[in-house]
Amino acid sequence: MSDTRSHKTGRDLPESGTQPPSGSLSSRRPRRRVCVVGGGFSGAMTAANLLRQGMKAGIALEVVLIERGEQVGRGVAYGTTDPAHVLNVPAGRLSAWADEPDHFLAWARAELGAQTQPGSFLPRHEYGRYVQQTLESAARAAADTCELRVVHGEARGVRPEGPRGWRVELSSGDPVSSEALVLALGHRPPSDPLGPMWSGTRDRFVDDPWRPGALEQVRKDEPVLVLGSSLTAVDALLTLSGGGAGATDRRAPIWLLSRRGLLPAAHLPTPNPPADVSAVMARVRASQGVLTTRELVAAIRTAVRGLGVNGDWRTVVDGLRPHTPAIWNAMPLDERRRFIERVRPFWEVHRHRMAPHVAAAVEAMRSAGRFVSIAGRIARASAERESISVEIRKRGMVDEESGLITLRPSWIVNCTGPTPSNRAESNPVIASLLAQGVVRPDGLGLGLQTEGPGRVVDRQGATRADVYVVGTLRKPATWESTAVPELRQQAAGVAEAVIGMFGSECRVIVSGAAVTT
Repeated sequence: MSDTRSHKTGRDLPESGTQPPSGSLSSRRPRRRVCVVGGGFSGAMTAANLLRQGMKAGIALEVVLIERGEQVGRGVAYGTTDPAHVLNVPAGRLSAWADEPDHFLAWARAELGAQTQPGSFLPRHEYGRYVQQTLESAARAAADTCELRVVHGEARGVRPEGPRGWRVELSSGDPVSSEALVLALGHRPPSDPLGPMWSGTRDRFVDDPWRPGALEQVRKDEPVLVLGSSLTAVDALLTLSGGGAGATDRRAPIWLLSRRGLLPAAHLPTPNPPADVSAVMARVRASQGVLTTRELVAAIRTAVRGLGVNGDWRTVVDGLRPHTPAIWNAMPLDERRRFIERVRPFWEVHRHRMAPHVAAAVEAMRSAGRFVSIAGRIARASAERESISVEIRKRGMVDEESGLITLRPSWIVNCTGPTPSNRAESNPVIASLLAQGVVRPDGLGLGLQTEGPGRVVDRQGATRADVYVVGTLRKPATWESTAVPELRQQAAGVAEAVIGMFGSECRVIVSGAAVTT
């Protein structure tokens, strides 16, 4: 069942129904009814920014946060309790507030110890606690003007209500009405990568490694095939092996299978300042909006070579990060498609990197033969209750039967990545908005078409002034749209647009789920 809670004071979010403080601004002014949708980091920080900016503007604002998870602000990324799962961005770069760059570092030093450094890679569950406390602090600070209400439950659909307004249907409980929506829908569970290639029972197929207890059923003497080799696969590898290089009790092999067999690169032990990428950006501007993938890759390689023997490619990638939307929007649709098909895997492993100690643990496991990375794809798979047989065609082998190897894992773990959130089957909220023509997917299947601070573009190509997007669904406009530095900017921008749009009392509902750094 969904339950509704309202924040007023204290660390927890008390039950709803509490009234604003006597004589407060929100008790003296009538509130306009508005609705927004979001959870996890994106939703929590959108709600926090709405409260913060509503308070500064003197607006009597009610923010309703629809959180389908059990805990506010954690979602998939920060819901893990495995201490081996750490942030893949150093603490000095993870402030939830764009205008307070040391906010998380100061929190970590107060909560976790003064020895925390800007380059520390901290446990992800601690960051989830930080996000939750940041939202609670924003609610307390704004309590005289604004109110936060948290609804725990699944948003099942959205439809227009009256000449102006929205009605959010919940999996249980009363619907919520509003005049505006903020879609902060995060990653959905992984899609099925096997489909018709699989025959037999799926009792030993772990479809979602983030499902609570999903990997606890795997014994240390059972071989495992992990599908994928991204950061999620690394997390699964750490959990299955007992936490890294120090674990010696696993007695069965682990195979990581992906199309190219690429593992994420490592962060530098001591981060260096981002490189000057002005030459790359000059090439982008010279393209006059028709930048090709070939030109972009050549410019980046030139910039890396220009660093000299004492330079490091990571500083170039970090230098490009603030310019990613400009680079992406300089590429025509066909070139974006070419980038996704040919360059994306290499971009991802260089852009989304492992913490140094995690990378060292992974390398130690590989050197000790505790896991093997395979480049290829599954040709056939069959299973009985106690055994699985998988035929894999290694990369570069095009003949139907050549290059096939057979593995016999006891388990297969799906770490291929989430289902695209812009598909009707991935999310009932998206399904209802697509059916009504309120939103429009992009041509590359990345997310939803948006403009400006995240306003959606509808089926007819018109911009909606009352529906906004924060998070992964913004990828068509920005490319990078899943990590904290981008999400905190989006949350602040959407909050500013919503506050500016109403300029008076309003009620906002935020619904969605969390993202990985």
